[in-house]
Amino acid sequence: MRTIKHTLATGVGLLCLVLAGPSTRMARADSVPDLPALDANDLLDFSSFQSGSLGSSFIDLSDDGLDVTISEPSSYFALLQQSPPGPWSGHFPAGTKIVADQSPNGPVTFSFSTAIRGFGLTLDNGVGGGYGGTITEFNGTTSLGRYTTTSSTPGLMFVGVLDATADITSVTIATARAGGSNDFAFGNVSLADAAPEPASIVSVVLGLAGLALTRRLHRRTEKSQG
Repeated sequence: MRTIKHTLATGVGLLCLVLAGPSTRMARADSVPDLPALDANDLLDFSSFQSGSLGSSFIDLSDDGLDVTISEPSSYFALLQQSPPGPWSGHFPAGTKIVADQSPNGPVTFSFSTAIRGFGLTLDNGVGGGYGGTITEFNGTTSLGRYTTTSSTPGLMFVGVLDATADITSVTIATARAGGSNDFAFGNVSLADAAPEPASIVSVVLGLAGLALTRRLHRRTEKSQG
C-alpha cells in the first residue's frame, strides 16, 4: 500500500504541473560549443536533395515532421557537394551534400512551424580562415540572444543555441570577415525539439500508477493462494 500511495502522490504532483502549464516567461537561449552539447533529437537532412538552385527560400521537413523554412531574400541557395566529387572546395567530408548561400547581403533565416528548444549547424566559409559566425535566436520578433564565434584558420565552425523551454521560433545565421560579409555553406541542421506533450506525460503518470496497483493485487493473490 505504501508503494501505491507513493506512486499516486508522484503522479498527482506531475499531473498538477502539467495542468498548470509551462511558464509564459521567455528564457534566454545559451550558446552551445559543439553538437554533443546540443543534445539534439531531430535532424534536417539534405542528403536526399538533388543538386541545383533552391531559390531564395525553400522548405524542408525534419525527420520528426517539423517544417523549417530557410530564406535569404537578397540572395539564393544552391545545393552543392563537397569535392571530390562536387564543386564546393571546402572542409566538409568528401561527397557531403551542403547548402550554399550565394554572395549574401543579409543573414540566412531558419523559421520553424513549431517552437523548438535548440538549433545547431556546421558552417564552412567561402573565403577560408579569419571569419566569424553569428547566430541570433528569436521568439516572434523578440530576441532571445546573439552569439558570435570566430576562426583564425580555414576550417569548419559549429554554431548553436539551446534553451530550457521550447520558445525559439526562428534563428538567423551570418558570417563576416574583414571587409564585409561573404558566401558560406552549411550541412545538415540538428534540432532539439519540444518536450513531450502534456497528454503524453499524463499517460505516463497513469501508467505508473496502474502498474503499481497491478503488482500489489498480484502479490495479494499469491499470498491468498500460498
